[in-house]
Amino acid sequence: MFDYITKSNNNSNQNQIQNIFNDPIPIDFILTHIPPFGLLNKTRDAITHNEIRFTGNRLVRLIIDKRRPKIVFFGHNHHMNYLKFEDMLIIALDKLVRKSSEIKYIEKVRKSNDIEKNLFNYVIIEQCAKTTLVKMVKLNRLIATYDLKSQQIIK
Repeated sequence: MFDYITKSNNNSNQNQIQNIFNDPIPIDFILTHIPPFGLLNKTRDAITHNEIRFTGNRLVRLIIDKRRPKIVFFGHNHHMNYLKFEDMLIIALDKLVRKSSEIKYIEKVRKSNDIEKNLFNYVIIEQCAKTTLVKMVKLNRLIATYDLKSQQIIK
């Protein structure tokens, strides 16, 4: 099952949030743009470079505290990596980053596996078939493996 919260401030948005809090079906993962409050959300001001603390979203944090997904993926903050938090894995997907100021289209996958030269630098995350392992791969190089059953990061 896939669900999402739209970006609005009306009653239907409040109902979506309430449904997510009360749904009895377990959540495997949450994918959000901004990090959860207090988890991998320290950053620096773009101009002064002073540290900014706790830029994360409090609603996202409430949802993960209540629903306990196995993995939380987010973007927005860069160079944050991952964090083992209680029984969850929090992963910053900072590698899907525009490399050029001009707009380009990603070509269909070529025989060469290096499509990083076009527009994006990326990490592929895949669950291994019939196992509890989740692999993170960048340019065909294994970065880390996470076992959902034992909740351990395997390098």
